[in-house]
Amino acid sequence: MKRTGNHSHYENAVEAYFIEKKISYMAINEGKKAFANNQKVKNFDFLINSKKSVIALDVKGKQFGYDGAPSNLWENWILEQDITGLENWQKQFKKSGVNIEPVFMYAYLLKNRDQHSTFKITYKFKGKTYGLVGISLKDFKKKPEG
Repeated sequence: MKRTGNHSHYENAVEAYFIEKKISYMAINEGKKAFANNQKVKNFDFLINSKKSVIALDVKGKQFGYDGAPSNLWENWILEQDITGLENWQKQFKKSGVNIEPVFMYAYLLKNRDQHSTFKITYKFKGKTYGLVGISLKDFKKKPEG
């Protein structure tokens, strides 16, 4: 189900990747605000039917490294509302008897070829190359050891 409307090139690239790889998905209309228990809940971007589970995917896009700060490659820009939004959706689905796995997908815009080898998955879309990395909400919330 192809998205309509004005979406970021990151989300469009991820969707094109799903189409090319024949991954079953449903795009979520972010223009429609969702409510749960009379509270506004941040939408995720895609619902994916994988072999193992149903995934609620929130796409986060950013350039990989900056001209002024080239060492700032793995910057984290997930906000608390992103986390609570996915947690709330997980609870709502569970109430209906459906277990979903909330996942963040980082879509990094790669500026040079040297960056491609950093990623297991790269995808070329409209003349730009993206590095794709996913992390489950569960793993994201784990505290680093050490």
